Amino acid sequence: MIETYYMVDSLCILFLVAIIIGEITTSFRDKSQLNFFIMLGLMIALFLTEIVETTLISGDISGNETEFWIIYLTYHSLLLVVVALWVQYCNIQIGLDYKYSQISKLLYLILLMVILTTPFTGLFAKLDGSKWIVNGDLYFPILILTVMPAIIVSALAVMASLRSRDAGSRMQYATLAAVLIPLLILFFVELYLVSMPLLSIGLVVSSLSVYFVMKKQMIVIDKLTGIINKNAIQRIVSRLMDKYDTKEARNPNPVSKMINDITDLNIPLPNIPAFTEKKHLYLAMMDMNHFKSINDNYGHAEGDVALRDFAHILIDSCKDTGFIPGRYAGDEFVLFGECDDLSELEAVIDRIHKGCEAKKKPYEFGTSIGYAEYSPEYRTFKSFLKVADEMMFKVKEASREKN
Repeated sequence: MIETYYMVDSLCILFLVAIIIGEITTSFRDKSQLNFFIMLGLMIALFLTEIVETTLISGDISGNETEFWIIYLTYHSLLLVVVALWVQYCNIQIGLDYKYSQISKLLYLILLMVILTTPFTGLFAKLDGSKWIVNGDLYFPILILTVMPAIIVSALAVMASLRSRDAGSRMQYATLAAVLIPLLILFFVELYLVSMPLLSIGLVVSSLSVYFVMKKQMIVIDKLTGIINKNAIQRIVSRLMDKYDTKEARNPNPVSKMINDITDLNIPLPNIPAFTEKKHLYLAMMDMNHFKSINDNYGHAEGDVALRDFAHILIDSCKDTGFIPGRYAGDEFVLFGECDDLSELEAVIDRIHKGCEAKKKPYEFGTSIGYAEYSPEYRTFKSFLKVADEMMFKVKEASREKN
């Protein structure tokens, strides 16, 4: 079984190193992502320590009492820190209260001190009269306390998944719950089947699951126009809708975090407020008039130029406001944000129309815009968008009749 530990831990290390190398230049901009990759680095150290510990126990290399204690304390300290970082990462993703986060940090700090002082106290582990280290009286209670915050976070992630109206957020929360629960099971199973490195496998599988979800959610930019895409629009607007509906979700941290995730990617967005004190949430839907004729008469390359030009008009029109532009699909664009009065949105819409008129092109460059103010009767993002979409078509029909 010693060979099994060597092989499994070595493969786990290779997987984690490959992820870190692949992302080292792109994914360290957000604090939660940085914490995630620090956690991966500590996992590598954990697996290396386990290999050394297994080698000492098997007798493949000799060691004295001090060396046994150093490896033993290093392994269990790293394990505690990795679990603590898992919990902290989940706290950030779910947007839990700061007070709960501080309590869990304090708990892990106390447990770490108990582990590090065990050579003197014998509470967590002790010598059995030889160089072998055996479990102390508080060994299992400390392990239970170690995983208790993770169990709580798993339950909270399940509840967050059930109440979220954003499909991307539901997937994220469900993944956090789904990877933590098997990990906790493997954690306890390995305590009784010490000949099998189940925890190492569980940690890597859990990390890969979260990593793939994280990568999917980082895809928030429309490559052609440089503004946020449908995925990001739905996520942020759904969070804003939640903020208006539930007392718990009025905490702006989850929304602000998502905004920071996007602005950290150096996208040319307007200055964005904290989304905390505005009275109304508006969503505007618009499309480019006669876009098909631009493609038919001037080619798709020029159509792409027109889309980029329109996106820049939206960006300029939203400067110094609380509104964010995004490309929904094709020639359809969305504008959303909070404000104190409808006149703020109307001023932005007026700037958009003037920006279109100012474009010197050999073709007509205009847009039809409809909007809706959020109401609790809109239970989903799509139902909210549908109202703005219907108003947009009314505006378009009125424009056609006028001409």
